[in-house]
Amino acid sequence: MARTAILRKDLELVALQEIRSFPGGEHVVSVEIECGAEEDSDMGWRLA
Repeated sequence: MARTAILRKDLELVALQEIRSFPGGEHVVSVEIECGAEEDSDMGWRLA
């Protein structure tokens, strides 16, 4: 799988747009991406 670098703010915008596409998601006003400190995984990102 190819990896693409993306800024945190851009990732937050994409996540917000995706969440808003679901019923009830139009009420979500912001999301925050947090970087986990998991050393054994490349996927240490989570929504807050």
